[in-house]
Order: sequence, then C-alpha cells, then structure tokens
Amino acid sequence: MIADQDELLDAAMGLLRERGPLSDRELAVALADSGRGDIHELLEDVVDLEAPLLGYLPDGRNVALDVLLSGRVLTHRLTAWEISADVVEMEDFEPLLHLASGEPEVDGFAVAFGGEHADELAVRGVDGGPWSDEAVLVLPKGTLVQRSPGDLLALSTSDSGVHLDFVAEPVADAPDLAPRFTQRLTESAVVDLEEEVWQLLVDDPAAFAVPTLPLAEMVEAADFDRSGQLVAPRGFDFDEYGQVLLIRVYAEQLGLPVEAAPALAMLVSLVTALAEDDDQDIGERFFGKPDLYAGLAGVSWIS
Repeated sequence: MIADQDELLDAAMGLLRERGPLSDRELAVALADSGRGDIHELLEDVVDLEAPLLGYLPDGRNVALDVLLSGRVLTHRLTAWEISADVVEMEDFEPLLHLASGEPEVDGFAVAFGGEHADELAVRGVDGGPWSDEAVLVLPKGTLVQRSPGDLLALSTSDSGVHLDFVAEPVADAPDLAPRFTQRLTESAVVDLEEEVWQLLVDDPAAFAVPTLPLAEMVEAADFDRSGQLVAPRGFDFDEYGQVLLIRVYAEQLGLPVEAAPALAMLVSLVTALAEDDDQDIGERFFGKPDLYAGLAGVSWIS
C-alpha cells in the first residue's frame, strides 16, 4: 500500500485535472506510469481515495470537481419564507457547492446545518421550518428584502469560488433530464441528482453555462419524484427505501444477515427502554410483531 495517502491524492487530482474523468483502473495505470508504485497496489489505494473535490460519476469514473464545476450556474426560485428569513434551502445548488467545501463563509453567505447552528437559525425564524434539519444558505440580513416569491436566485462558480446573484426571466432552456433518469433507473432504484448533474456536465460541456430553470422544476417537468438529491418514479416510497438502506448498512457493520438486523435493532431499543424505565406500552411496542424476531434464528453469537 502507498505510505503517503496525501501525496497520492495530490498526484491523482493532478492527473484528473489534466486528463479529465478516469476510471479507477485508468487512474491507477496513470499513477503507475508516473512512478508511483505497483499498479495492483495503486488500484487498492485509488478505490479508497476521498476528498471534497474528488467526485464519482454514475458511469464509474472519477472526476476533479474544481475543474468540472468551474463556470457553471444553477438557479433556485425563492419562497416567501426564505425571503423573510434571509435563509435559502440549498438542494437546487448542492451539485456546485463542493467548491465551497470547508469555507465557513463564501461571497457573503454561509452554509449552516440545523443541528449545529440551531440557535443561530432559530433567530432567523428557521426553527421548526420546512428545512430546519437540513443544510441551508444563510445570507446577511436584508439581502432578500426587495425580492418577491418566485424570483430566481443564481449560484455561479468561477476560478475564484462561488457567488450568488439574481437573474431575470426568461432564462435559457433547461436540459431534458427524463431520458437520463429513465436509463439510470434501469440500473438502480433511485437516481442521485447531484451525480447526474455532474455526468451531464461531462457529457455536455455547454450544460449549465448560463442560467436555466431550477433543478426542482426540471425534475417536475421530467415527471419524477424527488427527495433531497434522490430522484425516483412517481409514487416511490423514499422513507421505506431509506429504512431498507439503513438496515443493510447496520447488518453489514455487525456481520448479520439482513433479515436479522431489524430484530436486533428492536432488541437494542428494548434494552434501552428498560434501562431508562420507559415501560409505557412496552408489550405493544416491542412484542406486537413476534414474526419480526424470526430473523434471529440461527444467529448463534447473540446471547
């Protein structure tokens, strides 16, 4: 394995900036050709590389986000609540905000998280709001006072970072995302909108070079449902999907069969409730579905 991961990451990012998106194998070969080590060891290391500006495309390639995202613009339609609070939900902007990663304040706005900045956001009237648990953009007070619901706020990127501005309509025609979503959904249950935007930028260098309609409206026009950065066919149960995903991760972490994970989680909750003297409706809460525990049969290490 390569001893200096930081040095390897710098070399990998340099190659991606110079050559464009590369698969893990292509990147490992390029690193080996530059004298970084054995290709087989390098391939193991490349798979584990992580950095704010290292993106992963749906087609399986790695990409340098600072190069890919520079010179792009995304828009968001303001709501009355956002105008009153000078706080803007960021889902329409997320594909570009990696360029602001690690910066507490960029071009007059800051990224805040409900859990970490609850007191600050409560002062703005965000406490209990529709996105009180999500990451938001906090603007200086009074920034939006002259704006009206429906106005378009644009986030643009350049070599110097990210910037907010207002744009007038009409804007340029938006890309048709429906064919992309339809094709990708033959491979998975949901589409990651952020990664799909990145892929579009690779496939079409002219995409999002000028203001268009917000991503939320593009998804709606394509006739798909959206939850955060996940997109799926109409009627998709995102809550159930999230629960199944969590159960799989939980099972993998504990080395359990997937069918045993819900029962173990229930038992852990039961022990916690008993330890905290929380015995209200305990029978109904923890034993109302006895079939749930069938998944623990044969899991010998649980005692």
